[in-house]
Amino acid sequence: MHDVAAGYSQVYKINSLHEFKDSLSNLLIDSVNCGASIGFIAPLTHKNADQYWYSIENDLLGRADLCGLKFVQSRGDLIAARGL
Repeated sequence: MHDVAAGYSQVYKINSLHEFKDSLSNLLIDSVNCGASIGFIAPLTHKNADQYWYSIENDLLGRADLCGLKFVQSRGDLIAARGL
């Protein structure tokens, strides 16, 4: 487990998913294929994960920014994504 308080992690508020899409898709695929019950059925393909994140970005384009999404990155790896 990563210790956020120790300064190993960063939380991002972003304006575009573009630079995070591969990491987000990999996080979603890993979560689903390891048994997470989050509305997807394993095995989740990269194509389906990408389509999901494109739909999320399109849903949020009407907002001033993607303020509803927060991402946590630790040691270069995306370890969490949360919609608020």
